[in-house]
Amino acid sequence: MNHVTPVLINLESLLELSVRLNTSQDSMFILNSVLLSLMGKLKLSRASVLIPNKEKTKFLFNISKGRYELDEIEYFEIEDFREFEADKYPENILLDNGFKFCIPIKHQNKILAVLCFGNKYFDEALTEEEKYYIQLVAIITANAMQVVNDRLSLIKAKTNLEHRNQLLQTFFEMSRDFSTLLTRKQILRMLSYHLMGQAHG
Repeated sequence: MNHVTPVLINLESLLELSVRLNTSQDSMFILNSVLLSLMGKLKLSRASVLIPNKEKTKFLFNISKGRYELDEIEYFEIEDFREFEADKYPENILLDNGFKFCIPIKHQNKILAVLCFGNKYFDEALTEEEKYYIQLVAIITANAMQVVNDRLSLIKAKTNLEHRNQLLQTFFEMSRDFSTLLTRKQILRMLSYHLMGQAHG
């Protein structure tokens, strides 16, 4: 009879999760999938996704699993897996709301999100293997999210390029039309028609 080790089970779980995340084109789907996966595998009581605002002054609670009264919290620096301490602010607020640890989702030292979790059921402590598993999941999540961000950036760049090309084509047509007109009034009227058409196009 073959014995399947916990390490092999974790490896299979990571591969399955990686495939599922990397086929998604939605960052929120990715984060929600990771929360549910970790909560189920590690039997965690609650979870939430914190998203930093542009100014990096606050974290906004974006996806929530479990009851608590927080919508936002003051921004704090986090480099790796961290268990919250009661004498540190704003970690104490998270502790008061049932969260016990968190891990950042980072790409090239930029925080894309922070995952926060509550206790395991029956207040069991996380093993070192479980902490390492969470860290690996965070790396996979960051890569999947960056792929989505890169794809969205390419789509935006393509849209902007198409818009600029359309404007250039419009100005070219306008200059060609202007060359056949003689009066200032006719030129202004033609300019108005072209710009109105561009706005509604």
